[in-house]
Amino acid sequence: MLNTFDSKKAEEELNNLKRERAIQRVVNYYRNIKKRNMYRPSINNHKYLTIIAAHVHTPTKLATLINNVNIIDYNCNDIIIINSSELPYNGQVAALCEKRNIKYVELENSPTIDFGKWLHILKNNDWATYNFIIFTNDSYTIHKPIHHFYNLTSKMNVELYGYNDSTQVRHHYQSYLFSIKKEAINKFINAVEPNIENMTNQSDVINNYEINMTDWFQTKDCFLKIGNEFYNKGHNIFFTNDLFYGRLFSGRLLPFSKIKRVT
Repeated sequence: MLNTFDSKKAEEELNNLKRERAIQRVVNYYRNIKKRNMYRPSINNHKYLTIIAAHVHTPTKLATLINNVNIIDYNCNDIIIINSSELPYNGQVAALCEKRNIKYVELENSPTIDFGKWLHILKNNDWATYNFIIFTNDSYTIHKPIHHFYNLTSKMNVELYGYNDSTQVRHHYQSYLFSIKKEAINKFINAVEPNIENMTNQSDVINNYEINMTDWFQTKDCFLKIGNEFYNKGHNIFFTNDLFYGRLFSGRLLPFSKIKRVT
């Protein structure tokens, strides 16, 4: 007869086995989707504009920006980098942009962080010639090609397409990488602009914009639908679920590392 300790140990081992099998099913499923969508994005005959909101104040941030630009520098993808002004590495960023024919903008840093910078670009540049606008920032390093994200943006053809979802706080798409269809850009502008002056810190931006963004659009989807997996509910995949993150990272399904985790 099992004692209480043995019974709990057996239950824990069973739960670990169930979790491992569930994770493997998820990894296999998304690996197949990614494999089918790793062709060059230029085949889609779509034009993309990628806006990178940056705050390049350290050598790590500079190296990250250079690396990420190299990975997403497709012929069909124009890039705009909007960086905080008066930072020590702005000269190097400007030189990178001149060399790569990337539009470079500087803006005074503010509590609105990436959403404020994205809004500034949308309000002051012609985005109507592009099919999709990609929004990203310099908070993470891209370690492997992400052709599949651009291709699935075109293939799914929804108003909002995220890289992954999360159920931390509530269900939402994490805002480090997402795309919006040209026809829905004004929905983004109209949701962000009225409250932009009320943002006083990063928490305000997350709680008012990132967490609520899926509510702004009628059609939405994302690549990794992992927020409701029983072993990932309530987690931020980058910071509070190392086991699952490790499997997604090693499987090249989430080929990103957050700078905050490595600095």
